[in-house]
Amino acid sequence: MKIKNLTLSILLISLLSLSCSSDDEGTPKTLVNYTVTIQSDATTGKDAFLGSAAPDTNYGNHTDFMSNKFSSGAVRSLIRFDFSSIPTDAIVNSVHASFYSYASPSNGSNFIGKGESYLQKVDAAWDETTVTWNNQPTSSIDNQVYLANAASAVQDYLDLDITATAAGMINDPATNHGYVLRLVDETVSNNKLIFGSSDNTNASLHPKVVVEYSVYE
Repeated sequence: MKIKNLTLSILLISLLSLSCSSDDEGTPKTLVNYTVTIQSDATTGKDAFLGSAAPDTNYGNHTDFMSNKFSSGAVRSLIRFDFSSIPTDAIVNSVHASFYSYASPSNGSNFIGKGESYLQKVDAAWDETTVTWNNQPTSSIDNQVYLANAASAVQDYLDLDITATAAGMINDPATNHGYVLRLVDETVSNNKLIFGSSDNTNASLHPKVVVEYSVYE
């Protein structure tokens, strides 16, 4: 019976340790949950449009965020979310990104039944004001997020789960180089997904990310 009681006591202590911690002076700390929504504008946002048809041209203030292949070239888009408001020692529970579609005056709408794309983690730093197709950073296929073909001309892609890559960016800010949106197949023309960028005049179209995390306090 004493052995059984000892086992139960150890189990109880283990369960309590999952939700409590202590500082260096032994003061108990509690795990507190937070939710942060980040939706940047033209001033605070960092995204850029890349076009192979004009490979040395910078489009850092373009109103569109898209993946595209048209007759004269391909288009990719870069974006970096600012996670600096989140403690680097946070336990990241989930990170979800949302992109909002519209009928662009310059680039039109999604191509229905086409446009499947990847959102990939970028490997190196880039500057919104100087990045071009020719000097764009490489990206990784590890934990890339798949965006299916568009079902309608204007279709939002909501709550894309980027936790696997974003958690590392939050815990180690030096690795936060953002993401690139690119077509799965950049050889087939008339393939496109289109969304508003952080430079879009319609604030409701700005890319958004929601982070749920916990910290001991």
